[in-house]
Amino acid sequence: MLPCLLYTLLYTARAIRLDYTPVPMWDSWRSVQFVAQLLHFDLRHFWVQHNEHRIVFPEMVYALDYIFFKGGQLLPIWSNIACQVAQLALLWWLLWQMQDLPLPFRLTLGFGCSLLMTSAMQVQGILGTFELQWYLSQLAAALAFVFLARSARTGRWAGLAMSIAAAVVATYSTGNGMALWPVLLAMAVLLRLPKPRIACAAIAGTLSIAAYFVGYTFVSQGRSAILLAHPFYAIWFMGVFLGTPVSYFSARLAGVAGLAGLLLVVSAVAIAVRQRRTPGPTLVVTAGVCLYIAASALTIAYGRMDPADPAVGAALAARYVSLPLTYCANLAVVLGWLIVQLPRGRQIAPLLPLHMGAAALALVVLIAVVSRQKSYERIFASQQARAHQSGIALAAGIEDPDVIGVIFPSPDFVLRTMPAIRQRRLSIFAAGRQDWIGQPLSRVFVPGPPKLCSGALEALSPVTGGYFAAGWAWDGAADRPPTDIVLTNAEGVIVGFGETRPGGYPRDDPAHRPPSDWDWVGFARAGMSGMSGTSGIIQANAIVHGGAMACPMGSPRQARSARTLAPNRVGARIPISESKADPAWTPNGFHPSVGTLNGEVLYGSYSGNDANQGVLTSAPFDTGGHGCVALPVAHGPSTGGQSVRLVEPASGRIVESIPIAETTGRWQFWAVELHGIDKLRIVAEDHGSQWGQWVAVGEPHWCQP
Repeated sequence: MLPCLLYTLLYTARAIRLDYTPVPMWDSWRSVQFVAQLLHFDLRHFWVQHNEHRIVFPEMVYALDYIFFKGGQLLPIWSNIACQVAQLALLWWLLWQMQDLPLPFRLTLGFGCSLLMTSAMQVQGILGTFELQWYLSQLAAALAFVFLARSARTGRWAGLAMSIAAAVVATYSTGNGMALWPVLLAMAVLLRLPKPRIACAAIAGTLSIAAYFVGYTFVSQGRSAILLAHPFYAIWFMGVFLGTPVSYFSARLAGVAGLAGLLLVVSAVAIAVRQRRTPGPTLVVTAGVCLYIAASALTIAYGRMDPADPAVGAALAARYVSLPLTYCANLAVVLGWLIVQLPRGRQIAPLLPLHMGAAALALVVLIAVVSRQKSYERIFASQQARAHQSGIALAAGIEDPDVIGVIFPSPDFVLRTMPAIRQRRLSIFAAGRQDWIGQPLSRVFVPGPPKLCSGALEALSPVTGGYFAAGWAWDGAADRPPTDIVLTNAEGVIVGFGETRPGGYPRDDPAHRPPSDWDWVGFARAGMSGMSGTSGIIQANAIVHGGAMACPMGSPRQARSARTLAPNRVGARIPISESKADPAWTPNGFHPSVGTLNGEVLYGSYSGNDANQGVLTSAPFDTGGHGCVALPVAHGPSTGGQSVRLVEPASGRIVESIPIAETTGRWQFWAVELHGIDKLRIVAEDHGSQWGQWVAVGEPHWCQP
């Protein structure tokens, strides 16, 4: 297990460095919403609940991050790492107290705990800065049990006071922290604390929970009826949640493993109750943490379980992964304690039970955690790269709803709250690159010769308000990829910028060229000086020599005229007399996942099966002297072999191809600029038979000004 641990430590540390992005994601936009209060460290704001939680202590960390690190999300990430390191150090300390357990087995348990706590599966939680509430509450819970055991051992009230303080931190880091108090009282009874101290802890817990609901607003209707109506489903939810590392093989197996582990913890506590001597901190801390996380699993089941879902998908949410991994790490120590308590445990310790337990732990950890961590982290790395890409777009002034939707489900909310950090030059605006837009390149950077760098602008496609650009770049002098890319128009004015990123960015066609460190993506604004309407020439420039010199890369590229059009700018429908279609193309023959357009005549090649293939060709239609037509298009998750284009009937010349691979999939209107073209026809082709390969198209419309 030691080589696997060393590999995991290096891999996880590298992944944290490469997958980091300062772009706020999902719940982190709450911090953007209240950035003024955070910058003033407004104590009243910390009491404002987030959904059903009061996250007082995490909010303080977010505030300090904005004050000292300009909202780069560095302090929450460091705090998550510190919480993990502290918990792992505590587990090793507890293992070292188990002198009845031979050293090789303590090392095996320690390596197992370390692999669970440092697995690359944790990267998503560590970099998901709003997961601080979980890491902080877990550490606070462990410390609460440590100080409680210390109070029992020393007989001093100071240990109890520190235990209560830690429990308060857990309570006001996440709402699940309230579940810590019953477990803390149970452990106080197990430790045989004097009744006055137990009463003091009970009063502290009661006051802490009561204060939690001062000014509280319930954000949803109670779900007690659902919980009471489906108690066995709730128990199964807990099992699947606690056995999450095993769920990569089977949710059913994870449920069995989770419930079996919980039974072991309860058995360990029962054995400790029957013993006459006071248990040591090893059992109190690890079993206490396990029971606290199990209680948290029950509260999560209360809020999120869906009895209609037999797969229990809500228990497998990636944002919760740190809880079951921490649970399993503590369970490993409980397992070691249990084996030592077997009859004549000291005599048989080197024999079969310990060997079997150690081998089983090694097998589960290596197969369920180590073998799966790379694929799990790669999925998250792709998500982070797309989020970073969205941050570039926002900094460049591109407000495309589909691009924003990657980092928050409501683009309107992002656009309403984003000015708060733009004006203060925080977060994605801290570097100040947005100031480059609209300035001549020669005013911001020293022009450099092309020989200083190599690269190209390989792709240019329209988005709302501008263009998405992608390519590759290399700084020849520094012998590494340049960080910044600047995009200029035909007049040499900066209209956008991009970035390279270690590991590259996800590609629609990775078989063509896999992602690499020298890949870059960027965004350029449309309609600026030198760009007629929404089309024009764009040149990519690498920023080299420490950010002082701009080096042109390759040839300029002509932007496409096709662009997405907001529904309120779509005009009247242009009727088409008939269409010639292969059998695969049927009316409304698209997958329901993309939605529909009411009142539209729509055709699709899905028609119930991804394997369907064929061509649809519309009759020619008159453009009526209009300068723009809008065409509704949708497609499946895979775009291989799919195409939609507008063709001039007389010559067969392609007027414009819709950039299908660069759309979201759901129905969108694509506007195409026309220049002296009187007639057009639509040609849509599906030559893909694999999963998700289908395309759909509707009748054209006029564009409104």
